[in-house]
Amino acid sequence: MKKIIQNPIVDVILTFIIAYLLIYKTWILGDILVIDCPKILGIDLPSIMGDDLYYTWYMYINFIAIWVCGLIIISVFKRYRPILKAFSIKLKGNNIKSALIGGLSLGFGLNLIIALVAIATGAVSLHYVGMGIGSFVLLFIAVLIQSGAEELVARAFIYQRLRKDFPKWPVAAIVGNGLFFVMIHIGNPGMTFLSILALIVVSVMYSLVVYYFDSIWIPIVAHTTWNFTQSIVLGLPNSGIVFPVAMFKLDAGTNNFAFDSVFGIEGSVLAIILNIAVCIGIFGYGRKKGAKETNIWNA
Repeated sequence: MKKIIQNPIVDVILTFIIAYLLIYKTWILGDILVIDCPKILGIDLPSIMGDDLYYTWYMYINFIAIWVCGLIIISVFKRYRPILKAFSIKLKGNNIKSALIGGLSLGFGLNLIIALVAIATGAVSLHYVGMGIGSFVLLFIAVLIQSGAEELVARAFIYQRLRKDFPKWPVAAIVGNGLFFVMIHIGNPGMTFLSILALIVVSVMYSLVVYYFDSIWIPIVAHTTWNFTQSIVLGLPNSGIVFPVAMFKLDAGTNNFAFDSVFGIEGSVLAIILNIAVCIGIFGYGRKKGAKETNIWNA
């Protein structure tokens, strides 16, 4: 049985099955942690937070179950245990400076540039609503958990297993986790050819960061700040989903090269062009410096 599992093709299938279960079947545990446990303790979160804030917070915080189950699988099963090293500070890119500079640039910076273009060209009209500091912090932590959970599955679990199975072909890991990343969003509102292409490009971008900058921290911060800026700060559709609580509210949104009125700015032509440009820049920098990620399976 052990020899069968060690077959690369069998391992790829097993890897994607586990990843699928983590994304789609752990919500039951998430509801137990987020809904049932507070009720058992006599805490009525919807009444305390208000329905809109609670709903927005719940939709993100529920992903904590992916962290719990994912870390249990990676820690308990010896064949997956080296993946824990992907989060270690021993990797040269896993440090606060790189995470903040790289993550904020790729997440907050790119998002804000595209949003400002969308506003300047009249595709988006917003008005300020405001948000209390408590709600801001609470939602940021929830978005961090959600975005980090997707990175745990895609850019840590799938990516690193494919790097193990195909050590001479990093493109297999980059493309493989990218296809899974698209799959978990495929049912979102507003999925079109452009939005699929946008998800593939951003997934490649995050994977190139893992490969050339030896960091999973940067993609986690980038993913978090992208989602948070788009959804909670600007109140725009986030992969086709709009939440009731945000600092700004969308008055009007029409399609143009910088904004998709259903999927959001991330499904726009401008987002795809900018992300492709970043991918080319990362690839060029990495090739010039001869940089690549630590082989966690031999480290």
